[in-house]
Amino acid sequence: MRWIFRVLGAVAALIFLALATFLLIPEDRLAGLVADRLSATLGREVAIEGGVQAHILPVPRRVADCGRIANPYWVGAGPSPLMVADRMVLSLAPGAWSDGVLRIETLEISGARLTLVRAPDGRVSWSGAEGVAARLDRLTLSGARLRYLDRAAGEVWDLRGLSA
Repeated sequence: MRWIFRVLGAVAALIFLALATFLLIPEDRLAGLVADRLSATLGREVAIEGGVQAHILPVPRRVADCGRIANPYWVGAGPSPLMVADRMVLSLAPGAWSDGVLRIETLEISGARLTLVRAPDGRVSWSGAEGVAARLDRLTLSGARLRYLDRAAGEVWDLRGLSA
């Protein structure tokens, strides 16, 4: 009976330490780490702005007020960034950077304004950088606006109220 209580106590202590570690990482530092890793993955500037809060329930996650992902340099100054979001909820997988791969379990984006560009030579603004590993298990968009600028065909699409 003592061993059962010891094992249960050890498991509870490990869970407590994992949650305490998650909460003790300063919000601005974690937001900077995630933004830097996403910048390396996408090959362009990523900013997580505004307040960042930690939540434990129902799962450990971080909530950012807004975020922005820049378009590649070749898009030019005219179009908006690749993405600007009013709110982002990010749940990192346990040991998110342990093997050098950024692992995001869920990413929920509300009020996103997406601008996708296809260049005349076929390049697309939404492709990532080569040789950088990241994994996203689930992405949820709500209330999004999508602008697609196809410079090869000379077309512009503007879709509003998207959820996926």
